[in-house]
Amino acid sequence: MRELTVRKAVEADRDILADLEFISREAAFMEMYGTVDDLPSIEELRSRWTQKLSQSQGLVVVCESDGIITGYFYLCKYLGKPSFVLNGLYVRPDCWGHGIGKKLIIFMEKVVRKIASDAGLTAEKSDPDGFKPVILLDVIRENTRAIDFYRSFGYDFTGREEPFELGCRTIILREMKKILD
Repeated sequence: MRELTVRKAVEADRDILADLEFISREAAFMEMYGTVDDLPSIEELRSRWTQKLSQSQGLVVVCESDGIITGYFYLCKYLGKPSFVLNGLYVRPDCWGHGIGKKLIIFMEKVVRKIASDAGLTAEKSDPDGFKPVILLDVIRENTRAIDFYRSFGYDFTGREEPFELGCRTIILREMKKILD
């Protein structure tokens, strides 16, 4: 794999993002549950991506190698404090372990720090939280690969768990967070 570059996603990336999410979810669900039942269809994901990219509700950044999208993250601003929600970070399964997720996490945290800095949110201001930006995310309880990945970057469990209905399956989402310095 050659040099990895990151860029903001554009509407023309819709199908590639949907395909990447679909194959990544399939691989993760096979690893966790041995089945891919109850996952959204590729058509449903493409429809969701049309909305995500056209409504600009968050920041979608892709990682490319030789012009091929190998991963992405979808980050949204959380209402209130300087908090952000990672609504998805996916890497093509054939690229797992190649540093793509690491590059995306590092870039995402850099973006969040810049947004917080540009908004004048610094640790020097007197606030119990020190105005430090926070990134929140949910991870499936059985997804040990993702849990280990996020923990390696300093994300910790908050203690919040929530059931989520996915077709005929109920999965448990565990919240993780990181307070950025």
